[in-house]
Amino acid sequence: MDFLFTGYRDPIFGLIILITAVLLIIVLSYFWGILLSKNKQKIIDKFLQKFERESDDTSAIFNALSTLKSHDLIKVGDALAKNGDWDNAVLMYLQALKKEANLRENLLKKLGLAYIKTGFFERAKDAYMQLLATSPRDEQALKDLIFIQEKLRDFKACFECCDVLYAQGIDVSELRAYLQGLQITYESISLAQKIELLSQIKPRTPFIKRLILELKITGFLGVNEEDLPPLEICIDLLDEKMLFSIQNDESQNAFLIELLKLAKGQNISAKLAFDYECKNCALSYPVFFNRCPNCMQANSVMIKAKIIQGKKANEQIKKSGIILRW
Repeated sequence: MDFLFTGYRDPIFGLIILITAVLLIIVLSYFWGILLSKNKQKIIDKFLQKFERESDDTSAIFNALSTLKSHDLIKVGDALAKNGDWDNAVLMYLQALKKEANLRENLLKKLGLAYIKTGFFERAKDAYMQLLATSPRDEQALKDLIFIQEKLRDFKACFECCDVLYAQGIDVSELRAYLQGLQITYESISLAQKIELLSQIKPRTPFIKRLILELKITGFLGVNEEDLPPLEICIDLLDEKMLFSIQNDESQNAFLIELLKLAKGQNISAKLAFDYECKNCALSYPVFFNRCPNCMQANSVMIKAKIIQGKKANEQIKKSGIILRW
């Protein structure tokens, strides 16, 4: 019976079978790729439909840019974003995403950030959710999503993102404490209840101490030096009586307090003024912030005090011989 299978032992026949199998795999892969591409494009179109604008100006912009390739649109969007023109950057990223066959992670990050900067937090949330659907462990995307959920006051979702970060071995203890503190301040309960709940948060970060201090000052409650966070995060809240009573601080702010005390002793019109600097990106602002408006980093504020003088202070300073440099 072996003679019946002689043809199957022929090397040429085996080669033909191999080539046929390879061609079949190539054809199937090709059609499978087309199917996946169409499916991804449907997902993109569905996603983009949420953000379509009906203004004539917007339509004109899109039509004018229809001939550009996606990577060129991204470059234009990046240039606009760098100049602070986030609204038009959104248009570029949307058009690039529409042209792109795949849901590119980098592009969705750019679009999500642009929506954050323009204040469209729900749209930003959708962009990051699309990104995390394919890259659920993206650390920066999770942190940006926490920022968005914080703005939407969805703290349950914030803590869920913290859990994902923690599962990746990332320390989120201070971020979790920050979110817990904010959540408590938004609750409709008494000052005493808020202070009690804030006092139970671990770790008791400088930010949490500042929140407690703010509530005590608001409620005209007693404040001890032991209750104070570092001066670099609370010096703007304290009156001169409290400032002059501080003993255990060796920072630059403490030196300015001593100068202010000396000026007051000489009846010189002087007081403290403050700049609020981000320790992460080094940008400075005129008011206190929980998160940096630029880099969105939490717990990054550092208060820099300076002495300013009244209109007649220059003459008083010259007469007294005191030299104040600021």
